[in-house]
Amino acid sequence: MKKILIAAAMLCAMTASARELTFYIGDTPIENGSTIEFSDFKVETYDDGYRGVTMAPELFVSSDIFTEKVSITAECTSGQTIQLCAGGNCMAGTKVTKNNVTLKTDTKLPLMFDYVNNDIEPGAEVPKVTAVISAQDGDFADTFKSFTIVMAEKAALGNVSVDVTPVEYYNLQGIRIEKPSSGIAIRRQGNKAQTVIIK
Repeated sequence: MKKILIAAAMLCAMTASARELTFYIGDTPIENGSTIEFSDFKVETYDDGYRGVTMAPELFVSSDIFTEKVSITAECTSGQTIQLCAGGNCMAGTKVTKNNVTLKTDTKLPLMFDYVNNDIEPGAEVPKVTAVISAQDGDFADTFKSFTIVMAEKAALGNVSVDVTPVEYYNLQGIRIEKPSSGIAIRRQGNKAQTVIIK
């Protein structure tokens, strides 16, 4: 009986450590520790004054096992303000971390990464922006994955797009509000909606 219990415990331990996190660009997996250089960007401008440079194509992260404890971090090592969105929730800063992100089995969660600069104009050039993106599932150290994003220095902006669709804000009860002052709100522009933290 003791041998059976030991074997079962070993099997559970092997199953728990088998989990795997993977970053993607489109459908292409990103190798752990690699550096990806982008030269295709677009400027997005909104009625509420936000303007940023979004990388294209979008990034994704996935897990081979259902989990609700993934931490995703974006740290801008070149010092600019960046924004990371995962599952519709966005955070901005030079280093941002989203904790307790839920990943469904073999389903890719979209990540949006952009360089925040309200002074940049469509068609302008951007400075070199370097950031490290990483993810880890809870306390499982062996699931840690990371890669480096580089926006090429003074790269001409491609696929320039100016979005002037009106922006609407709602509270968490779904009631429209005119101008959120601080806290958590839902930001909607056209068919896109995301939860934002306003400081």
